[in-house]
Amino acid sequence: MPSVATVIRLGVSQCLLGDSVRYDGKHKYCASLQENLNGEFVLEGFCPEVAAGMGVPRPPIQLVYFHSGIEVCDVANTGKKRTRQLTDYARCEMQRRIATLSGFIFKKGSPSCGPEGVAVFNPQGHVLHRQGVGVFAAMIQQQFPQLPVIDEKGFENPMRREQYLHAVRAYFQTQST
Repeated sequence: MPSVATVIRLGVSQCLLGDSVRYDGKHKYCASLQENLNGEFVLEGFCPEVAAGMGVPRPPIQLVYFHSGIEVCDVANTGKKRTRQLTDYARCEMQRRIATLSGFIFKKGSPSCGPEGVAVFNPQGHVLHRQGVGVFAAMIQQQFPQLPVIDEKGFENPMRREQYLHAVRAYFQTQST
């Protein structure tokens, strides 16, 4: 077991670790995480939707554009806004757990965890664009702009994975000094 000083902690969207935390009670296990991250890394799972009290199973959510800004809403009921639940959880975790991480691997396309390319809908349910950022991922990237982040699809690409892991190791070195 590596010593505490040599362990690099990575945040990971919990569904990618094989935990059944998605809205439908399923997971999105990403085998390449286990295959490519050896004892040098400790993976810490995060599911902001479950941690914010949304439960499993739960109604699916999406990013919805209103004139007042983008909100996280239930798919079937855009009047049921979930943004506050997710941002309250994220604020609570920022200094407690996230500040100690050296990188984050997010779930692609997630309205809470997608780091980029998340679909944004209008209140009638039509896609406006796919340039959104999940609310939890956005808060992390805003609070820790130097923190290396990637989604599981990027991580599965060998070249992007190596670039990401290099950035994680460099970030870890700055935390250790």
